[in-house]
Amino acid sequence: MKNAETISLFVLKDWDFHLAVARATHNQLMNTLMEILGGLLHKETSKIIKYSETTKDDTINITKKLLDALRNRDSERAKELMIKHLRVIDILIKDN
Repeated sequence: MKNAETISLFVLKDWDFHLAVARATHNQLMNTLMEILGGLLHKETSKIIKYSETTKDDTINITKKLLDALRNRDSERAKELMIKHLRVIDILIKDN
């Protein structure tokens, strides 16, 4: 994600990360939900790109921290980071 040359590529790499996390859970329901969500998000690509332009650095920062939490099997930290991330996205969507 960090090295993505365009915001469109950044969005694709971000989605790849989300799918990788879902797969790592080995939970079929989580995988299915992420695939469904991906289909819905694809329809909203222009909005996602718009939000991503303003949140790219924050997204990369949170993703790094989340990856560290997952590697350390720190579920509480991972949960805390995801809640923070979702709140930021929710605020952006409501403001636009």
